[in-house]
Amino acid sequence: MNPLLDALNRTITFYHASDRELAPGTQIRPQAGGHAKQDIEDAFEKVRRESFPDRPPRIGSVFACPERKGFCDGKWRKHVYEIEIQGAEKIFWANAEMWTEASWKPEYAESYADSYWAYPVEPGSWHFFKEVLIYGGTVTVVSELR
Repeated sequence: MNPLLDALNRTITFYHASDRELAPGTQIRPQAGGHAKQDIEDAFEKVRRESFPDRPPRIGSVFACPERKGFCDGKWRKHVYEIEIQGAEKIFWANAEMWTEASWKPEYAESYADSYWAYPVEPGSWHFFKEVLIYGGTVTVVSELR
């Protein structure tokens, strides 16, 4: 049991955006990698491993949003779900804009990765594209939002 996670689940509703249709009760699997921007993921993982080994890896984590903005506003993916998180080993709040910037300017991917890992986003901050990496534990669909 993770007291911080329990408190977060009681005070913040988390969301997950996906192109997959998921029924309530479905456990969301972590990102497996191997997508079109694998070079960007590789750069982010290299920086994490070398400079921020205490942070959870992006590959192997489930991505969540702490509010219905950014990736979870319903414009970026076909489905947005309310989710429940249980037993996570690590949680990291990130500014997802750093990954987006790196995908536009891959020659600077490691610099953007350094900012992504070095400056976690605080809950309630102004960042529009917040993402929460959830590593370990289970992430379960509560309901689909329209």
